[in-house]
Amino acid sequence: MGNKVFHIILFLLLVMYDFLPAQMPDWSFFRDGDGNVYYFDKNGKIWTSGKPEFQYKTITVSGMDYYIRQTEELFKSHYPVEGLILIKTILAMPRSDQRIIDSQSRASSLLNTMKRLEGSRFDAYNEKASPLLYRQGEVTSVVNDIMFYSIGVPGQVTILNNRWRKSVSYRYNGILFGVRTITGKEAAGGEKFDMLIAVDAEEFAVPIKKIEDMEESLHNKTGFESIIRQTIERNDHRIISSYESTGPQKYFGFEGIYVNNKLGYIIRTIAPVGERRDLPELLKKPVFELQISRI
Repeated sequence: MGNKVFHIILFLLLVMYDFLPAQMPDWSFFRDGDGNVYYFDKNGKIWTSGKPEFQYKTITVSGMDYYIRQTEELFKSHYPVEGLILIKTILAMPRSDQRIIDSQSRASSLLNTMKRLEGSRFDAYNEKASPLLYRQGEVTSVVNDIMFYSIGVPGQVTILNNRWRKSVSYRYNGILFGVRTITGKEAAGGEKFDMLIAVDAEEFAVPIKKIEDMEESLHNKTGFESIIRQTIERNDHRIISSYESTGPQKYFGFEGIYVNNKLGYIIRTIAPVGERRDLPELLKKPVFELQISRI
């Protein structure tokens, strides 16, 4: 009987602990511009949940206080990958605001502490902590620091799929994300996206000899496709094409093939035909402006 009572009391304490911030009379509730919820105690200290509340979060400057504090709590609660994504995203942002600069200083200190404490485990956590998302104005940046590329997208981004494969001499990452464009104000919610973007990145053991090797790799992977391509640009570093479907499902977009030493990239944008006149330019921009870190 005594053990049963003890377990009931322990359960109630755990439930009360989960809701403790909402119960504290001296604490202030706060919701920032990114929709994050946290609390200030009477001494001005920020309290967050310390639990992962999202898989891929687009960070903006308005939520910096939350993200720094949440990172600290995630590390304490043994969520290294989730905390590392927040730290790396803050450090990836352009130093365009004093709040970002101050937050990057704190993030850098947290990153160094994590490297010291985790030791040999850090590299494994780091490889899982990508992509990184942040927004400035109406542009969301998608940064893949492991595969050395970034994209600026005019809208709100939702990661739909993120696949990794790795062997001794090969590494692959494929990311698919949906985009809701922003025109002056944030787009309304819902399931519909204005366009989809897919990026496939491959890292080989030896440098890619010529761009045509990646082009052949693309065609081998996709097989027969009911699309018509029109080449816009072709050189030693990239091939950019527009394409349109020939089947009953009418869609169109742009495709870019890039090479960077041992790394090869294929980026595709896609949208239904005829829905919006401004879509061709929006679809073209990420393909033409894919940023690659030279290695």
